[in-house]
Amino acid sequence: MSRVLIAGCGDVGSELARRLLGDGHDVYGLRRRAHLLPEGVRPVAGDLKDPASLRTLPGGLDVLCYTASADRRSPEAYRDAYVEGLRNILLAALRAGPLRRVLYTSSTRVYPQAKGEWVDEDSPTGGSDIHARLLLEGESVARELAASAVVVRFAGIYGPGRTRLVNLARKSAPCAAGHYTNRIHRDDCARALRHLMRLERPAPLYLGADHEPASQCEVLDWIAERLGLPAPPRRGDHAELSGKRCRNARLVSSGFRFQHPSYREGYESIIE
Repeated sequence: MSRVLIAGCGDVGSELARRLLGDGHDVYGLRRRAHLLPEGVRPVAGDLKDPASLRTLPGGLDVLCYTASADRRSPEAYRDAYVEGLRNILLAALRAGPLRRVLYTSSTRVYPQAKGEWVDEDSPTGGSDIHARLLLEGESVARELAASAVVVRFAGIYGPGRTRLVNLARKSAPCAAGHYTNRIHRDDCARALRHLMRLERPAPLYLGADHEPASQCEVLDWIAERLGLPAPPRRGDHAELSGKRCRNARLVSSGFRFQHPSYREGYESIIE
């Protein structure tokens, strides 16, 4: 049994907490609205932006899983969530003792490729996107402060309550022809983090996306068909590729198996 602190225990963190509780772990959760934590999770009071509020973290922690996300799409909110919040909680946790593992959830937004290229953990990152640069800065903080840090760059997360594409299909909204999208189901995010927590010698970096990058039109066509609706109108030239395609080979070779290997399995349950 491990003592695990999930900082920023929102949608993905709560699903991870439920699975770790089922394994018999002692799970602590830090979030502003503690009443939303799953039953059995021990609430931890604190504000990731306020180091003084984190001085009373539980001792004897084995694992810190950082699943916080920005509450606004602004550079200030990204810095608070992905850089300073991470730094504050890591320093506080490490003062209480060494950590066996630190898991930090980043994003495939760090890849600037935008012409349909395949990307993996070794692909160039950065570009002019300030939000991507802040995510990368957070990854650096995790590695600098914790030798045991494992970074997971998740693609677009969907799942229960995340119905944007279903709503677009219902509205017959135009889709971008030739634009590649990548995704991972919320449950597979939690399962991947649980898997990497248990792995004896994980790599320092993984890309978390399902097996099947697909154009936006392909996904919306499939959803519309399942709903008995006409295919959405196209926007743009299908021959002009945009977006990127994420390769998950490193995660799969570590032994992880997807519950939702493509958008079909994931959106089927949402539509039902």
